[in-house]
Amino acid sequence: MKNLSRIVAWILLFTIVILTVVPPEDRPVTAAPHDIEHMGIFLLAGAAFGFGYANLLVQLCGLILFSAAIELVQLVIPGRHARLDDFIVDALDVGIGIALAFACKPMVVKKYWNRADWLTSPASTVFASFRFYAGAAPDDLPLREDINKPASCARPLSRLERQWWSGT
Repeated sequence: MKNLSRIVAWILLFTIVILTVVPPEDRPVTAAPHDIEHMGIFLLAGAAFGFGYANLLVQLCGLILFSAAIELVQLVIPGRHARLDDFIVDALDVGIGIALAFACKPMVVKKYWNRADWLTSPASTVFASFRFYAGAAPDDLPLREDINKPASCARPLSRLERQWWSGT
């Protein structure tokens, strides 16, 4: 699932670049308004990156910079023009896509991904801390005695991860 999300994310980014650099007459035309087209592809790209990679803050910054670069590239392409409102829509949509992926990741992880993939992501520590402070210990998180016993086919937890899980 994670590899599929990564492939889809990069295909969407490549598609955005292609649709940006082609002349306006060669772009496909849809019945959707311009902002809805932007919203759709950037929201999907943000969600795909959110599901495919663990470091959400780096993704957010990178995709916002990508959105800015896409608009700036249009300044040198004849027949194209950069718009501030396009950049704002694009940046907001990648942020919303990443946030949706962050919110849905625990449900998807529980059903499809290897437990260790989720345990080793930075987002997992935030999610788990909210759950532990709320008094609920989810079944898919390790118990204190399981800290030094990583799941099969998973990488061992790092020293910092073991410290966090053990509460020291």
